[in-house]
Amino acid sequence: PPPVINVNGGLPPNTFESVGNPYPSAIDLTQLTLNEAGGGVQDVFYVWDPHLTSATSSAYGLGGFQVLTRNGTTYDVTPGGGSYGSTNRFIQSGQAFFVNAPFTSGTVTFTEDCKVNGSDMVNRMETTSAWPQLRSNLYLDNNGAPILLDGNLLHYDQQFADSLDILDALKIKNTGENFGISSNNKILMVEKRKPTRITDTIFFQLSQLKLQTYTMEFVAFNVQRPGLAAFLEDNYLHSSTIIGLNDTTRVHF
Repeated sequence: PPPVINVNGGLPPNTFESVGNPYPSAIDLTQLTLNEAGGGVQDVFYVWDPHLTSATSSAYGLGGFQVLTRNGTTYDVTPGGGSYGSTNRFIQSGQAFFVNAPFTSGTVTFTEDCKVNGSDMVNRMETTSAWPQLRSNLYLDNNGAPILLDGNLLHYDQQFADSLDILDALKIKNTGENFGISSNNKILMVEKRKPTRITDTIFFQLSQLKLQTYTMEFVAFNVQRPGLAAFLEDNYLHSSTIIGLNDTTRVHF
């Protein structure tokens, strides 16, 4: 069996101990042995979650700590979400966690009974796309709370064609607001085309908007390269706004 982990007791932060999963498989935290010969290691586990505060729930995407506290046969996860949901009792292969002994020293012991089948990706963010892309979304500003109404997506790669083909997705019109790409005499929801050139123009089509406040959101991934800049041209106000090619830009109107 792996060596017993000794955790020094006392006030944090010096008593937090990093513990790595020693097995090439996931483990069940409920099968760990804490304080085998007595001691004060808490039945509480801290894990780093790169999916916490990711783009789907936050503009920052920096990740954050989750804490797992015992609740019967599993652990409640606080704040939850991200990789873990509201409850979880598994640590993945190659993953580490923190334990704490706030009052007296104790131990953490692994046995073969800890091993479980299956695995989840909790150690790093997955790559969102193999190709450079520009995702454009339309939101309604509802008293400060954004509501996603519609959006479109551009994928760029040398293997794609600028003409309409089987890889492009036509847009089905919403009963409310619409935000599509006008290309080759069609309105598209997704277009796959060759890498951007200096003179490229993306023609967006907006329809069925109302007299209220909206936000356009442009989320670029791996589009940036030297000498290339992007601008949103407003044909009504005769104005232009710089669009970031390696981050997210929001335009209110």
